[in-house]
Amino acid sequence: TFEAGSPFSCSTLLFTASVGSGVLALPSAAKGVGLGLGLRILLGACLISATSDWILGRAVSISGEKTYGSILGWSVAYTKGRHGKGKRMPAFDAFMAVYQAAAIVTYLIFLGDFVPSVIQVWFDASASRTLSLVCIVYLAVLPLSVGSEISSLRAVGSFSLWVMAITAFTAVWKTPWNQLAQDQLANATPSSSVDWRQVMHALSLGTFAYMNQVNAVCITSELHNPTRRRLASVCATTALCLFLCYAALMSAV
Repeated sequence: TFEAGSPFSCSTLLFTASVGSGVLALPSAAKGVGLGLGLRILLGACLISATSDWILGRAVSISGEKTYGSILGWSVAYTKGRHGKGKRMPAFDAFMAVYQAAAIVTYLIFLGDFVPSVIQVWFDASASRTLSLVCIVYLAVLPLSVGSEISSLRAVGSFSLWVMAITAFTAVWKTPWNQLAQDQLANATPSSSVDWRQVMHALSLGTFAYMNQVNAVCITSELHNPTRRRLASVCATTALCLFLCYAALMSAV
């Protein structure tokens, strides 16, 4: 079951790659548009995620590339009629460098604010933002970036599935449902009175919660016998598990 390249291993790794990216944004999405519409938006984002992961997995099977950047480069070359790897495109490389740098800076800013706050709440101690970022980079980001394959994380991925399930169960169990009864009318707000700017905001947050496309390339590249059915099974299973956990967390808002 935990063998590298098995559907279960790839599913749990893909699940792990998504968890944490947008979970903290789900309460904001639910409060803005209500629980009913929020769950429908979350389901739409789930379908988008499963479809995009499947497309990337098929591109991996056809091209033989194993990184997100190489898949993008291959797809650009393919659309221009240059089959295979194609030629180097400096403008495209520069665009991807700027894009990835901006993404890294955004994550570091978020983690720099989030980690010290968690330490303050859990341990009643102040933590330096700079020290937190250094620890994150050298203890978490760097070890996961130096290897060419990620099969060694399959046990962690399987473990994280249970951790996320327990987290969702705890969130629902600890929710003071009696105190939230007065918010039911707000959650049942008719769609005609919903601010569509909040809807688009919730859609962006819901999509962000499923953001695993960069890691989906290297994960699906390890799938043994990557037929369309096996790839669809991996992507659909991952998206469904994420939806159930995210829906449980959102319902506890």
